[in-house]
Amino acid sequence: MELFSIISIIIIIFVIILLIYTSTLSNNSYLSRLVERFHIIEGYALLAGVLITYFQYIEKNKIIQIDTQLVSMNKGWVTINEILIKNSDKCPNFIDTLYFDWQKNVIKTNLNKKNINDEWYAVNYISSAIFQSIEDYLIESENKPINIETWLNIFLCWIKSNTLQNYWIVCKPSYSDKTQIFIDFLINIYNKNPHNNSNDIEKIINIIINSKDYKKIMQMKM
Repeated sequence: MELFSIISIIIIIFVIILLIYTSTLSNNSYLSRLVERFHIIEGYALLAGVLITYFQYIEKNKIIQIDTQLVSMNKGWVTINEILIKNSDKCPNFIDTLYFDWQKNVIKTNLNKKNINDEWYAVNYISSAIFQSIEDYLIESENKPINIETWLNIFLCWIKSNTLQNYWIVCKPSYSDKTQIFIDFLINIYNKNPHNNSNDIEKIINIIINSKDYKKIMQMKM
């Protein structure tokens, strides 16, 4: 039981005992006169209770937002990376396209294998997981604020892939209207702007966030 509830119960018990005791005293006693002013004390107590409840609500809301972001990050980023690891031997060429060149230069790796043909079902599985991750983001962002810049950076990293863009043409009808418009919008903005380094990506993200089309899309219902 929360501390506030325990304190409230103790106060209520104390008041009841006090009222019972003062009922046996004369009307001119000090305690009797004090009890007569309980309605004033009650008003202050009620105000204090409202304030305490309000602050508790704010604190719980912060915790809910943090939990939401952690769950979203797990579903939208960690899970996708786990899928990439599990399928790295089945479609290395496709997975290689999901990273920017400057990212691959930093991590010193290149998954691209010219002599290996990607297995289509693995490419389809990863593509579907990515599209669903984006749709999940749109659903969760309707009622709870989510770090927009971070997610747009992730989404742009994915949709840069020409293979993923081609799969989107096929998979597009399986998703909500909002998801279709959002992903089309991202692809269009990305393809129209230079993207040679991380600074270019930051500029593209700013273009997206400040776009009227983006704001209209985010106001749409799923």
